[in-house]
Amino acid sequence: MDLGLLRRLAHRCCRYSPRVGIEDSEAPDSLLLEITGGAHLFGGEARMVRQVVADFRRWGFIVRATVADTIGAAWAVARTAAGPIIIPPGRQAQALSRLPVEALRISSEVVEVLRALGLWTIGHLAALPRETLPSRFGPEILRRLDQACGHIPEPIVPERPEEPIEAAYGCEPPIESRAAIELILQRLLARVMKPLQLRNAGILQMDIELSVPKEEPTQFTVGLVRPSLDQKRLCELLRLQLERVRLKGRLAGATLRVIRTAPLEADQAALFEAAEHRHARRDLDSLLNRLGNRLGPRAVLCPRLSPDYQPEQAVEYATLAEQVSQKSHARSKRSLHGGSSRKRKDTDGQNKNGKTAYFVRGSLSGCEPNLRRPVRLFPEPVPVQVWSVVPHGPPIRLQWGNRNQQIVHCEGPERIETGWWRSPSVARDYFRADTQDGQRLWLFHARDEGSWFVHGEF
Repeated sequence: MDLGLLRRLAHRCCRYSPRVGIEDSEAPDSLLLEITGGAHLFGGEARMVRQVVADFRRWGFIVRATVADTIGAAWAVARTAAGPIIIPPGRQAQALSRLPVEALRISSEVVEVLRALGLWTIGHLAALPRETLPSRFGPEILRRLDQACGHIPEPIVPERPEEPIEAAYGCEPPIESRAAIELILQRLLARVMKPLQLRNAGILQMDIELSVPKEEPTQFTVGLVRPSLDQKRLCELLRLQLERVRLKGRLAGATLRVIRTAPLEADQAALFEAAEHRHARRDLDSLLNRLGNRLGPRAVLCPRLSPDYQPEQAVEYATLAEQVSQKSHARSKRSLHGGSSRKRKDTDGQNKNGKTAYFVRGSLSGCEPNLRRPVRLFPEPVPVQVWSVVPHGPPIRLQWGNRNQQIVHCEGPERIETGWWRSPSVARDYFRADTQDGQRLWLFHARDEGSWFVHGEF
């Protein structure tokens, strides 16, 4: 699950508990709630769990919830049982005994060793002498076992909501000088940059609201390709957008809100890298920022590969801000495993390197050609008439509009078919054909229709 989405859900869950955290793992997808002393506000633990599950379903999520004395027990049961489940106090050892060993949050390598030895459940593992576990399987397994059983504390680290970043300025009396308005926005920008520097985060999007007496506020947005705290470049973008604004009176106040941020990227120049190469990316970002703010965010798009066998569906387009803020483009099922824990009353109180291509109104830069795919793919396949020696075999001549061309060399076929679940289905045989005029075309024969098409040009 996306970490940003998980954090937003954690903030929503503050309605159930004053302490809500996210599991400590490389790919977290669980929320942890401390419900000690608060379940009675919902009518007991059972009613509270049902309320949490119902709210998450209303938000569009499939959840599993478990209440236990420890985080480890709640996590393990939530991962292996449909739930919701409430483990009685002090009974986590019995609840864990029949669960598989991977429910202990241990590494896959340790799990493989345990299975090879016939230790399939946590109960089998707990039956072994404790003093032999670290030497045979490493210190991780004993720590996780003790955490799940409550022998050592595992506190919930609360997720604190970040304060909104904004700055406001009031004008008394109202002003109308364009230079004064620009100066006010520069001061507001400097104020919002201070907390962002402490977070090592840069601005991706900011909204500006200009208030005029007795009129509706004027609003505009400034978006960036990559997160930045370069005040000079941010001021240039603010000035670019401000030139398009026509106020209906004098300015009474201004508010600048930072809507989207992202961690700043650390760039390290190569030892013998030329100065123009070091500044090339910065100049490109500046150009794309200007184009995006002048033409609109949907005018500058970035293609990204899509796992689809059909060539015209094998790429999709996203805005540059989406490309930066969303690293994973796969559409995964929105599922969430949740765990709630009570404190035990007898404790001490501790609780891949690729290139990017940018499309600007049809132009393309930065792509490496694939020799098996044409550099130019037509928006729609072009129907042509083809002659071949054998039916549906390699073409030897084609009629494309008014041109009758001899094919001197042909490679193929490469068969491409879509899944049975797609309608209409696609079944094609592709050929790479060289014509006597020097063209290298990408042809395909639609096997379901019997027709021929030109789909691209190398």
